[in-house]
Amino acid sequence: MVKTPKPSNISTDRRTRTLSEALGCDRPFMIGIGGCGMSALARLMHDAGLTIRGCDSTPSPVTQLLQDSGISVGFEEQPSELPDDTRVVIASAAVKHDHPIMVEAAARGLEIITYPEALGVCMRGHTGIAVAGTHGKSTTTAMLGCALTDAGLDPSVIVGATCSQLSNGALKPGEAPVGYRVGSDEIPSGPRTHQPGLLLAEACEFNRSFHHLRPTIASIASIEADHLDIYGSLD
Repeated sequence: MVKTPKPSNISTDRRTRTLSEALGCDRPFMIGIGGCGMSALARLMHDAGLTIRGCDSTPSPVTQLLQDSGISVGFEEQPSELPDDTRVVIASAAVKHDHPIMVEAAARGLEIITYPEALGVCMRGHTGIAVAGTHGKSTTTAMLGCALTDAGLDPSVIVGATCSQLSNGALKPGEAPVGYRVGSDEIPSGPRTHQPGLLLAEACEFNRSFHHLRPTIASIASIEADHLDIYGSLD
């Protein structure tokens, strides 16, 4: 007989404190906030109680959804957009070091971290599931996210692509394609009931990004020679 764990009573205030302490602030600024991974991360941190601000190069349906949820998004990408109270800047992998706000952040002596580093911080407060592999990461992550949703486990999911079934699962089609899903703070059912909620995400191997993640469960979809400028060989 499997014993059901006692409730962990993870309150929003506690999650906010835990995440802000791990991140080093409670008001991060995100450069490239409109990307698939960055926008999903912004929603996760926003729902955890942090105040999220950010910028992107152009408005999009994704940035509009962020704004509709109460996240401040600018599009000038100039130093003036970086709030005075910023302590930590989270940068997308697509953002170069000579980006005006990156230059301003460095001049102020702010901490600058990458998207994978920030995702790793968020994963500490969840039951993490990471999907790695040369090919098939997005497909596998989306399929698993739908399966976990249909199973009633209410996961948070970050996918590097969009999937119309991701919001409500494969059993309730018709949703607009999205690249993320914000789920429960706690696992609602099963042998891990009341443990920290599931966070399912792609584990990108580029530049050893997945070294920043700390998943409870990990999957490797496929292995082929890739990014040899970083790894040198398949071995």
